[in-house]
Amino acid sequence: MLRALGDMVDSGDAPGEIAVYGGQQPESANDPVGDQPLLARLVFSRPAFGHATEGVIGARPIEQSSAIATGRATWARISDGAGRAIMDIDVGEEGAALNLSNVSLQEGDAVEVVAMVWRAPAG
Repeated sequence: MLRALGDMVDSGDAPGEIAVYGGQQPESANDPVGDQPLLARLVFSRPAFGHATEGVIGARPIEQSSAIATGRATWARISDGAGRAIMDIDVGEEGAALNLSNVSLQEGDAVEVVAMVWRAPAG
C-alpha cells in the first residue's frame, strides 16, 4: 500500500508536489480548495519515497522552498507530477504526516521539511 502511494506521487512527467495551506482541511482530496490560503509549494525528489520497511516509508529529501504568503500551515495537498490530487495530510512541527521546521510562515521565509513519514495502519 505504501509503495503504491509513492508510485502515485511519481506518476506524470514532472515530480510530485506538496501544496501547503492554512485554514480548514477539506473532507477529501477530491474536494476543491476554497478560500484556504496557499502558503508554499514544495517539490518531491524523484523517486519521491524510499523503500517501505516494516510498514513505514519516508520521503527522500525535499528541496527547501520559500513561503509565497504569510499564515499558519495546517494541512497540505499531495499531487502527482501531472497535478492530480492524491491525498490531503496534516502539517505540524512534530508528529504530523508532514513536519516543517516552522508552521508560522512569513512571505519570503524559507520553508523546510523536517520529516515526511507515512505509516501503514496496523492490522
